[in-house]
Amino acid sequence: MRAGCRGSESREGLATRAVALVRGYAAADGATQGVIKADPENGASVAVARRAGFASVKQVLEADGALFTWYVHDLRSAPPPG
Repeated sequence: MRAGCRGSESREGLATRAVALVRGYAAADGATQGVIKADPENGASVAVARRAGFASVKQVLEADGALFTWYVHDLRSAPPPG
């Protein structure tokens, strides 16, 4: 059996689902906050963070000059993984 994705329509939602699963496992392990650092110019990463329920809280300029937006989610309200 072979599984795979072809084309952007086949991949749509996979990253959001992966983030949701990690968020659930982190919450179950006792984490209280999830953070995604995304390049604000990377629309796909920004969209995943937003679709997964993360809220933009700040922008940080790294030492190397790269700008990142931090998206945060309160994991105390995260549903269980699965």
